[in-house]
Amino acid sequence: MLIRTDAATRYYDKPAYLAEHPGMTREGNIWLIDQGVKVMGIDAPTFDLPFSVMLAQGRIWPAHMVMREREYYHLENLINLDKISRPFGFKFVALPIRFKGASATPVLAVAILDE
Repeated sequence: MLIRTDAATRYYDKPAYLAEHPGMTREGNIWLIDQGVKVMGIDAPTFDLPFSVMLAQGRIWPAHMVMREREYYHLENLINLDKISRPFGFKFVALPIRFKGASATPVLAVAILDE
């Protein structure tokens, strides 16, 4: 499941990209996982809400922490989601770039549209 917020399109090269983006909540993640979603991606700098919002709520990285309890993967910092011509009916492939000993890795993200 890809979550298009247009944060990357609007703010990618501006300081607002880190501070003014939507994100997922712990509860939202769990709901999607309970619906059967195992891979989620977002076009924001993090899967969570902006850091200032997390600090104000007293909850740091709650969407990330769901990974400790449930089996799912998320991708962040995706770009060009606005270039996908339809909201569904396409395949998405995320090819990881292997880094030894890393807990995260960049991916080559590709949308495949059957014409």
